[in-house]
Amino acid sequence: MGILSDNQVKKLVDKREIIIDPYFEVFQGPNCYHCHLGSNFKSINSEFVSLQKSYDPSVGSPKDLYEDFIVKDHYEMKPGEFLLGETFDFF
Repeated sequence: MGILSDNQVKKLVDKREIIIDPYFEVFQGPNCYHCHLGSNFKSINSEFVSLQKSYDPSVGSPKDLYEDFIVKDHYEMKPGEFLLGETFDFF
């Protein structure tokens, strides 16, 4: 599926051909839907970053590569930082 206009997204949501739960029309922008971050995140394990260590999936588990953390209030990302975060919305 390519990029959809806001009208196309709204029609597909109304026909239940795509699901965004919860869907709030106010968060529908042109060619996008503004999703909301949850509080659970993963960052690359500091051991890999500080040692500039490469990751070999045949040796370790993907769980070794990431550290889990919860944000209660806010989080300020550092330049060049990579995070994986859950969304409040279900797509």
